Amino acid sequence: MRISEALVEFEADVRLSGSPRTAEIYAYAVRRLIRELGDMEVEEASDADLRRFLAGMRVAPATRRLYLIALRGFFEFCVRMGWREDNPARRLRLPARPWRRQAVIRAEDVRRLLAACDDSPRGRRNAAVVAMLFETGLRASEVCTLRVEDVDLQRRIVRVMGKGNRERTAPFGEETARRLRAWLEVRPAGLRTLFGLNRYGLKTMLRRLCAAAGLPAFSPHAFRRGWATRLVEMGVPLKAVKEWGGWSDYRILEVYIRYVETEAMVRLYRSPLL
Repeated sequence: MRISEALVEFEADVRLSGSPRTAEIYAYAVRRLIRELGDMEVEEASDADLRRFLAGMRVAPATRRLYLIALRGFFEFCVRMGWREDNPARRLRLPARPWRRQAVIRAEDVRRLLAACDDSPRGRRNAAVVAMLFETGLRASEVCTLRVEDVDLQRRIVRVMGKGNRERTAPFGEETARRLRAWLEVRPAGLRTLFGLNRYGLKTMLRRLCAAAGLPAFSPHAFRRGWATRLVEMGVPLKAVKEWGGWSDYRILEVYIRYVETEAMVRLYRSPLL
């Protein structure tokens, strides 16, 4: 079987796991492999071929790391399907994850966004989305696919179907509950999801709202980072943050611990000239 033929089934398999965005990224990496090395038979690809492919990529280290993760997943699938006996990508060392500080929204920024929302139906929806993002740490795709029945306003929890079709619950506060009630009072009955937004619509809404509030354009993921960072600052047990955020690995939380530690060190700084 050729790599292009295996890719069709691999992409479908990843989509079925509930990760359409992951399927898109992984498929792109494999297509680049085909473009650079040719559409060889699956069993013919060697670790030397993959090493040459990755070395020739004029991309950032983080992107090269993502390509290797994608190739590991692809060849692991091929092994599982019996198309080859080993995974050549496993013989390549995964580059260290480069660390750089990314945009993190803070509570004071969120308050400015909420203040920029008027009392129109759209304003109520926007306020509910902003509060939900910051108080639950949901991913963009999770917010966009929420249904009305997934939200329990009485217990203040939301049921989420996350990556890999893993279901979890995440709590939220009274502010989000209040904003949700206001939105549900005016929400059109014909909407298929709670907010009636897709990923593009969510990003567009946030960009416009940030501009109206005089803030830089925060992405949906900046809210997730802000939520996790704030919980770590508050001393919430990492097990709870991991479970509520839907992460499978504690190592992901090291990023947020590092954010907190960096800011704490900055606050301790005293000028040596004083």
